[in-house]
Amino acid sequence: MTNHLKHADSGHLLHNANGHLVHECLSVPAPCLCPQNLAGSYAINTGDLDACASCEGGICSTTHIWDGTFQLFSSCNWQGLNSEYNQWTAGQCFQLDGKNLSTIQLRLNPYDCQWELTLNCFSSGGENTIWEGVKTTGLTPAGSYTKTDGCSLPVVLTVF
Repeated sequence: MTNHLKHADSGHLLHNANGHLVHECLSVPAPCLCPQNLAGSYAINTGDLDACASCEGGICSTTHIWDGTFQLFSSCNWQGLNSEYNQWTAGQCFQLDGKNLSTIQLRLNPYDCQWELTLNCFSSGGENTIWEGVKTTGLTPAGSYTKTDGCSLPVVLTVF
């Protein structure tokens, strides 16, 4: 059997700081509470992403090509802003593949104890998911996310 649970010398099952059982593989599960001292920004490579064919619209006073940067917005919640911005302003839109993005978010979901990455664009029906994925291990958002929804490839995106 793989993923055997670790036992202490006393014979009791070992738990990590979050109370999760520790397996031999030693992968650390994602936290359920926001860890301290996380980076103020993270990023992805947007080169492999394409906007959905149905992406259209968005009321924007300014548009900028999104460079893949996420800036800290609130505790364990980063929003897509280019590296030279520290806050979003009304009417400001970021674009991917020439289409306006509506939601660009990297966050810890404390209910499912997982990191989530979401990229949505405007469309005539509201929003369209370009790429959405999760990472269930690690104490920081950095790492590999597995796609759960969206019109764009790849199956895995890496946050660094």
